[in-house]
Amino acid sequence: MSSILCFIEKFDTEYLNRFFSLEQFIDKKLILCVKEDIFNQVNNMYKNLASISKIIIYTNQEINQNYSSNISVSDTLLFDEISNAIVLENSNYKRYKFINLFNFDIQHLYKFSEYCLKNKIPKCHLYSLGTYTDLTINDELINYKNIHNNDRCFIIGNGPSLNKVDMQLLKDEITFGTNRGYLGCSEWGFDFTYWTIIDRLQIEENLQEWEDCKNISDKTKKFIPYEYKNLLNLKNSCPINFHYNLKRFPDFSFSTEDIYLGYTVVFTAMQIAVNMGIKEIYLLGLDHNYNLSDYNKDVWTNSDSNSPTHFNSKYTENGRNFVIPRLEKIEVAFDFANKELNKKGIKILNATPGTKLKSFDCIEYSKIFKEK
Repeated sequence: MSSILCFIEKFDTEYLNRFFSLEQFIDKKLILCVKEDIFNQVNNMYKNLASISKIIIYTNQEINQNYSSNISVSDTLLFDEISNAIVLENSNYKRYKFINLFNFDIQHLYKFSEYCLKNKIPKCHLYSLGTYTDLTINDELINYKNIHNNDRCFIIGNGPSLNKVDMQLLKDEITFGTNRGYLGCSEWGFDFTYWTIIDRLQIEENLQEWEDCKNISDKTKKFIPYEYKNLLNLKNSCPINFHYNLKRFPDFSFSTEDIYLGYTVVFTAMQIAVNMGIKEIYLLGLDHNYNLSDYNKDVWTNSDSNSPTHFNSKYTENGRNFVIPRLEKIEVAFDFANKELNKKGIKILNATPGTKLKSFDCIEYSKIFKEK
């Protein structure tokens, strides 16, 4: 019989008694994973409960440390015997509002769900004062490991230079779209093979836009940070374990378990591509040139630039907010990626006309198709 791994962060007898009495868990044993400072209380009160198989200790270290060291447990768990994971959290919030994740700190809950993701536990239930939300992992990046062995792909940024190339040539290619890049798909005559977004501001301000199949095709596989899996109602999506942790910068992942920050979603797509076995990457739309009047603000709008910043004017219309680009950080990330990819024998070239990015060797776009 499969068990349920149950994380308990705070001790509240009334709340825990109410939870353990739920009928839905009568047919499954619970493994209680509790914080060290409440272990004795929980153990003394619930160790003889028929529905509990064992009680163990977990430690949650500094939130900003490397994810892999954040959670440790005092016992070996057989994860193939565990069907679900549950987090009990006695916070002051009556209900989790997944409207704007910056409003309050629930990061520790995502540490638990990450723990479940890494250990192949397909479902994580987050409970708070009798209400709950589910994080369900139906698809994982590891399922795409080496599916495009030795193939080539095109990772498409959204700079105005896209208007200078024949995008229709990409119709039968493996393509990675990003952010609002879908604005060009109708004109170009194809949908992206893959699409990804990691910018929290963009995710949360434009939820309905990402969910509309008229924008992003249901056929397009969509990669999003795993904590947004249940915030977004996306068909054909796959969560990735994306690290917003600045302490690992710069870093580049060749593992499906971790995807690292690079201050641009293109850096994310590059890591996904190489995990798929791609050996030849071409970059498009990386103009690396925003011409903003002030780079010291937190966000910018179209009024902050005197020249086009994207390939389509709709991209920035209606005063949309965007995070200020950290061009120097992006260059550091790309320089690092180029070095790491060269070590692995992975070819990466920038086919962006007039690009100001110097991290990668450049190639004329039309020559790519002559050489094929």
